Amino acid sequence: LSRGLGDVYKRQFQMDNPLKIVSADLYWAGDRTARDKNELIKAGITHIVNCSQNIPNRFPRQFVYCRVRVSGGSKARQNILYEEYCMAAAFIKDALELGGRVLVTCATGYDSSACALLAYLIKVREMPLAPAYKVLKVQEPLLELSRSNTLFITLFEIECYKATSIRKHKDLATPVFTLVRQYVPWEQPGGLGSYYAFGLSLIHISEPTRQEAIS
Repeated sequence: LSRGLGDVYKRQFQMDNPLKIVSADLYWAGDRTARDKNELIKAGITHIVNCSQNIPNRFPRQFVYCRVRVSGGSKARQNILYEEYCMAAAFIKDALELGGRVLVTCATGYDSSACALLAYLIKVREMPLAPAYKVLKVQEPLLELSRSNTLFITLFEIECYKATSIRKHKDLATPVFTLVRQYVPWEQPGGLGSYYAFGLSLIHISEPTRQEAIS
């Protein structure tokens, strides 16, 4: 796609952004959807991860918010990203264990919110980055992390596993990661089908079993 056509599709994604289901009780959307209180209540959302520095927590009486102070730019400090995305992962985990239904959102719906979801899938659900990224890419083909978020999430996987699931990757292999990769073991991740089927199956199982699976 040309840059112009890609931008048109991204604007359409933002305007018609639905609530995407990542796994049981875990949703993903852009800010246009996150500002629709009636839609959120209809979907049963109880907790919202707001990945932005300045988008307001619009409905504090209806939902429990977690503000993740990141932006979609390329100049964010990696130590700040680490602190904020770890907080997001912990908030999602706790909310789901309490029986909540979580929406993860950012201004566009395909950068900072996606990075927060990847941090959760890697750290809490123990899913390697390669299949986790593919799971989100299935939900949103226009997924596009900023350079700082891309660097963070590749190094975050190494921090968690002392290994990487990424070799050559057109979206994730930044120049800095390429330099680091030669000193880190590469581990072949499981096929996407096994991870994705597991995630979808959580939607249909009973509450006690779902709680055990998340914990």
